[in-house]
Amino acid sequence: MPKVWKSTPDGFSPEIKISLFDRFRAWSLHQFAMEAKEDGRDESALQAWREAIANHPGEIGLRRGYSELLVDVDRDGRHERAAVENTYWLLRLSRTNVVDIELATKTFEHYQLERLSLPLVSNHGESLPLSLERAKLRALFLQGELVDFAQRWARIGSEFASNSEMQLFQKAYLAGWGTPAEAAINLPLLREAMSDSATEELAHRLNLFVSY
Repeated sequence: MPKVWKSTPDGFSPEIKISLFDRFRAWSLHQFAMEAKEDGRDESALQAWREAIANHPGEIGLRRGYSELLVDVDRDGRHERAAVENTYWLLRLSRTNVVDIELATKTFEHYQLERLSLPLVSNHGESLPLSLERAKLRALFLQGELVDFAQRWARIGSEFASNSEMQLFQKAYLAGWGTPAEAAINLPLLREAMSDSATEELAHRLNLFVSY
């Protein structure tokens, strides 16, 4: 069948055209992927979603859904490369709107690739939604931009007073780069978080960072 339907938005390069069969195939594979996910067949869902995108590569909804699926089911990180590639395609297609930047930072965080989040949030200006402030603080800390982290935390840290995860970043900062008195208080708190199932993974990661 002739490929006459534009898959990509106006002005997008390269322009990609698909056939009516490609559109139907993408829809059918997407339905199968959602059913497979509901049934707990995660790998089948991921494969079908990838094939749906291959048939309709410019469909933003498919790209968003694939990122969300990866974050939800790719627990061992084996699909990291596909996640990164899809994220950059999504950002190009959507022209880096806030919703997709938030999804991108969530995806990068899932794969412990916060370094990729930093350019996205930094290019978005200084006035950020709280979700992107969170992403920027995480990325600054984990990239070793500790002066910038401390300055930004001083400005907006109060917004995260009830966020145990972000409070853990501040404890790690004080444990490693605070005064001796602050370190004496916060290092045991960081170590304690390593024994809490809700925070142990992040606490171990931060403790390793502080130890260096």
